[in-house]
Amino acid sequence: MPPDPQQCHAIAGILCAATEQVLWPQVQPWLARRPGVHTLVCRVGRGEATYYSPRGEGVHLLTYGRKMVASKFDAALAAQWRTGAELLERNYFAGELSLPAVLAHTCCHEFGHVIQGINGWISRGSIHNRGFYRIVDRIHQSGAAQEVREFIEHEASARGLPLVFIATPSAAPLAEFAPGELVSFEYRGRPVLAKVLRVNRKTVNVKPVKPRMAADYFRISPHFLTHHR
Repeated sequence: MPPDPQQCHAIAGILCAATEQVLWPQVQPWLARRPGVHTLVCRVGRGEATYYSPRGEGVHLLTYGRKMVASKFDAALAAQWRTGAELLERNYFAGELSLPAVLAHTCCHEFGHVIQGINGWISRGSIHNRGFYRIVDRIHQSGAAQEVREFIEHEASARGLPLVFIATPSAAPLAEFAPGELVSFEYRGRPVLAKVLRVNRKTVNVKPVKPRMAADYFRISPHFLTHHR
């Protein structure tokens, strides 16, 4: 059963509040050393679109889509979003794919674009680049991402909004995978053939057989791996 639209709207509102009350205050000392005045505006959108958009001199708009929140209640769909894939690939929140982790990282990801925009580092065809991930890595390493997650979990609990996947893929035991074997998984809607490098406590490190992927290797939950026959 899909999540209630009003529930998703409320959760998207919590993401707005987390961005405004947790992330935005933390960059004020940095902004104070820069020329001009910067204003952050967060809003809830009706669709899936979740994005950063500069609006006039020093105004930065973040939109969190209500349908984006709804889609992330499905674990398989959550993993297909860039933010879900980043949790696994870059080991954010220890590679945990859960609804609180996905939602918190969505805030961090979008706020990374705000900082990217303030710095003037956004150009056509070069958005999710090395500079962008330096920003997002710093948000996680500083502990700000964990603060965002705790804020979201606290606010959702206070409003009686459970943050639990509605559809969860069946787990594939880690013991089923071994270094050197071929596996496949989906990345941005496309199948990827990869070789297992290492089996960790909760995830599997795999190296794509096809070159020129987004990363040299991926750290992936066994939920999303299948044996290549």
